[in-house]
Amino acid sequence: MRQKIEKFANGIFSYEKPLLMVSESTLELKAIAGKETIGTFVVSNDRHTKVRGFCLCKSEFISFRNEIFENEENEVTVIFSAANLEPQSRLNSTIEIITECGEYTLPLDLEVMASYIETSIGQTSDLFHFANLAISSPQEAKDLFKTEDFKNIVIGNSPEYKNIYRNLSGAANTSLVLEEFLIAAKKKSSMEFSINASKLVYEAGDTPVVDKILIRKNNWGYSQLKCEAEGDFIEPERTLIWTEDFENNEFWLKFVINPEKARFGNNYGYIRISTLADEVEIPVLCCKTSPFDKENKAARKMREYRIGLLRNHLDYILERIDEETYVTEAENCLDPLRAYRPEGDLIKLYRLYLMYLSGKKDEALKEYEKLEDTVRDSDNTYIYSMALFMGALLKDSKPSGEYCSELRRVYENEHELFSLMLYLKLDDRERFSKRQRFEEIKNCYIEGDHSVFGLIEGVKLLSVDPLLLKELSRFEVACLAEGLKYDLVNKLIGLQLSYVAAREKTTTPLLLKVLKEFYRRFHQKELLEAVCTHIILTKRRLPDEYEWLEMGVNEQLKIKGLYERCLASADLSAKLLPRPLLNYFASGDDIDAKLSAALYSNIIRFCETNDNLFILYRIRMETFAEKSLERGEFSRELAIVYEKMLRVENLNGRCIASLPYILFKNEITTDWKKAANMAISHKELREPIFVKVENGSAITDIFTDNPVIVLLDNEGNRCVASFETKIRKMINRPDLYKLMLDKCRSDKKVMLNRLEAAKYEGMNDEVISLYAKCVEMESLEDGFLLDCRKTLIDYYYDNFEGDLLESQLIRVDLKELAADERIRMMELMIFRELYSLALKNMEMYGFYGISPKRTSRLCSVLIRANSEQTNSKLFMQLCVYSYERYKPDKLILTFLEKNYEGSTQELYNLWSACHEEGIETIDLEERLLRTALFTENDMNFVKEVFEIYYGHCSSGKLVRAYLSYLAYGNLVCGNLLDGTILDIMRREANYSENDICTLTLLKNYSTRKSFTNSERSFIEYQIKKMENKGMLMPFFKDFPEGIRIPRQMRDKYYVEYHTDKDKKVMINYTLVGSDGAENFHEEEMKDIGFGIFVKEFILFYGEIMQYYITEDGEEKDAITESREVALGPEHFGREECRYHQINLIITAKEMNDEKTVIKLIENYQFNDYAVKRLFEPLG
Repeated sequence: MRQKIEKFANGIFSYEKPLLMVSESTLELKAIAGKETIGTFVVSNDRHTKVRGFCLCKSEFISFRNEIFENEENEVTVIFSAANLEPQSRLNSTIEIITECGEYTLPLDLEVMASYIETSIGQTSDLFHFANLAISSPQEAKDLFKTEDFKNIVIGNSPEYKNIYRNLSGAANTSLVLEEFLIAAKKKSSMEFSINASKLVYEAGDTPVVDKILIRKNNWGYSQLKCEAEGDFIEPERTLIWTEDFENNEFWLKFVINPEKARFGNNYGYIRISTLADEVEIPVLCCKTSPFDKENKAARKMREYRIGLLRNHLDYILERIDEETYVTEAENCLDPLRAYRPEGDLIKLYRLYLMYLSGKKDEALKEYEKLEDTVRDSDNTYIYSMALFMGALLKDSKPSGEYCSELRRVYENEHELFSLMLYLKLDDRERFSKRQRFEEIKNCYIEGDHSVFGLIEGVKLLSVDPLLLKELSRFEVACLAEGLKYDLVNKLIGLQLSYVAAREKTTTPLLLKVLKEFYRRFHQKELLEAVCTHIILTKRRLPDEYEWLEMGVNEQLKIKGLYERCLASADLSAKLLPRPLLNYFASGDDIDAKLSAALYSNIIRFCETNDNLFILYRIRMETFAEKSLERGEFSRELAIVYEKMLRVENLNGRCIASLPYILFKNEITTDWKKAANMAISHKELREPIFVKVENGSAITDIFTDNPVIVLLDNEGNRCVASFETKIRKMINRPDLYKLMLDKCRSDKKVMLNRLEAAKYEGMNDEVISLYAKCVEMESLEDGFLLDCRKTLIDYYYDNFEGDLLESQLIRVDLKELAADERIRMMELMIFRELYSLALKNMEMYGFYGISPKRTSRLCSVLIRANSEQTNSKLFMQLCVYSYERYKPDKLILTFLEKNYEGSTQELYNLWSACHEEGIETIDLEERLLRTALFTENDMNFVKEVFEIYYGHCSSGKLVRAYLSYLAYGNLVCGNLLDGTILDIMRREANYSENDICTLTLLKNYSTRKSFTNSERSFIEYQIKKMENKGMLMPFFKDFPEGIRIPRQMRDKYYVEYHTDKDKKVMINYTLVGSDGAENFHEEEMKDIGFGIFVKEFILFYGEIMQYYITEDGEEKDAITESREVALGPEHFGREECRYHQINLIITAKEMNDEKTVIKLIENYQFNDYAVKRLFEPLG
């Protein structure tokens, strides 16, 4: 800009200003909310020369990457920032393009589009599109789900979905989290699976069997199935099945039945397919035939016959069958065994015993004698003992005999139960007492021989002599169990058992089972007491213990801890506890708090308030409820007690302080079997509340509406929608709730609950107090804190609480607010004179939409305070915004007058406003004139400004440049000038030399007929100066007589042409002869100054000259002017020169005026003679 003014001041001009060209008529920019976009336009001119200039925009959302330019083709990059604009917003602005080729106002059409994410399916901006992406490209959806864009764009401003997303985040399995989120958002349903097999049966051969089962799913989405096999012979192809493994919602699971890993016979196993929700087990049976099947069949047969022998013998000793039957059945079992293997010595001896029982003693003896030598030498204790036993029966049955004595010796050495049982059978005289017999059998048991025959023998001894039962070791308990099994016990044993059991300090499951069975059989009170005693000795809970303890209570047994254990094991929700139990506790106060709660909850459940039992316990229950509340205790049973027994009038301060702890308690149940914990997330709290899940339920505080409940398992999985959860309020007491709200206002849960209700009740001082307390809490969620602050701000503003309003405005974060909310907050900041804070936020979020009245106030205050913030570009835009949309403010106008840069029209409008307000405008006038000269815009409206400016600054380069530019326009381009400007030029001519202005003055004077003496002197003086400089302008000849002009101009005809002074201008001319021939001569026209090219000719009357003019441009010569001229009387001149006289002679001759011709010739000769005589050459 400075360079151009220098050129104008120095008289350097361009004849024609290049035409400014802008590539766009309107620049349309569309930006995604929260982001920025760019647009471009190209600035050039029609001559393809360099264009110097710059761009300006008043919108705070627009910036430039290269707003200053000076090339032939200038691509300007426009940046539209929609970082803090709302979707669907439309804005209009303009870009002022200010160049040396002129000015152009480029309209801006700005649109803010809803944010979206470019994905494989196109633009994704909401959950509907995101669900479609999850269907078509699960991995892409999973990756997107983890980004900030998902939270900001897809979820958007939904508090519900934000809360769900926040609580699902952090789980290890992102795919499962995504699945849960979509289900919670109701964009898909839970996935279910089905299997086409319920049981699988295979015959194993020599080669593996390959099979498969079909797994179907009913929906798209994430799935992870675990496949496990129980049984080494089952080998599944996959242990994990993923979503992508399914094709058309079907997957075939292949598996192999490996016969090498199966044993012979039936092999049992199963295939377990489990999901997060459930598992399915498919039984698998594999039958493998042994190559030795015949041998195995024989072995099985032999085993069957052996078992038959044992059962037959058991029936015999239990006296279920007689001897004859016993012998017959035994032989029926022995005879088939011969078909499989030869009989051994033990079987042969057993056959002899059967012969002996059949009365065939002699035959048996003969056979025994044949075997005796062999079997007596046997090393097998069983054969040797059996041989001695048969010898004693057949040869010597006396206990003191050789065989009996040897058999006893064998037992005493070997301690074999088989030997002992044979000896006891021979001991008819009972040389072994019952006690000895019992102890010897017990010793064998202890040594490890747990034969049922020994146990039966033991229980038989007890049935004969119950006093043999002195203790309850494993042997005695086993005997009693066998006795119960084979019905060998009696009441006496039961009595002795109850006596011994009462002294035991420990118990075992088998003993407890025996005691229970004895009681069921004999119904002895002593046995019931023993059962209850041993139940109490048991540390762990037993499934049926309450049934037994209840019987003990009803029998009013005197057992320590009986009533307490009975109460602890009772199902309190099933029925009323036994009356004896309730009467027992009614008389004592030493019961612990947990049992008291259980007892009282049962009474409350099943007794009416007018029941005697309820009346009996009322005072105790009320006192207990108050003391428990004081201690801040809670349980399911206490909830029942609190609900029924708390009396408002009896509650002291400590009780009231504990009310929030109990009244917000809720029980949450779920059908997810794997749930180990729950995370309860209130939208108001920053962190969730974690509670442990036991038996599918958990107790937690719920004090606001619709908390998000997240279920967690032990593997880190989180579920929020796949499984049903139910919430049950545990205490429903409106009077206590009202008391809590009234007395516990400082409790955080109470405050949040009260605020939840306030949504439907409206504002009052109490609610505002709650909001004020909430904003001071650090544990609350940021979004909720922001809502609280907004509410407080609105309330304080409406109720003229200025200081409180200011305290909240200072702390509010505008980032999370919507555009209209941000505008309101910034207006309130201005209202409360928080100007610096307001301007700081405007720098981040813009000021579009703010009341110009507010912005005007802000600007005025900061200008008055001479703040450093007034130096920013934003502040300038803010001042312009205020000035254009609100009534002019002198401070703002003064600031803009000194600093604003804009288009010529904008500067003129500002100047007009300042002028009307009486503001000094020297700086603005200078900028306006500089801009007008730089752009060479229409100067008509600028002349007014210049005239006033000239009144302040009557000299200087700017004045010279401006006057020179106007002079050039008049002199060269033919633009009109008003008298005021000409007067200024005349005045300036007295102080400084300016040829262009002087020539303009002379040109305008040449149109006049009369002059003052001063003007005449000025004209002649300046013409002389111009003559000396070689600037003989053709219009000099237009001056009237009386003004002296250079003599050499008098007889000349001038062809004048205006263009750029750097051009080479050629004239081609010819005199048109009578023969009509046209012989053109070419000459270069002379630039006599400022691009005024002149060619002088001497033409006589009647001569016709044709010419055309060409400019030698960068390309080829172009004819720019063509004309034919003839000299008329008006061109003869105004003096009596010979040129004039000759033209008059020619004119008279053409008119056939012979007299005049002769007279003119005589006059010409006279003048010629006189000149020669009067003016002789010197020397």
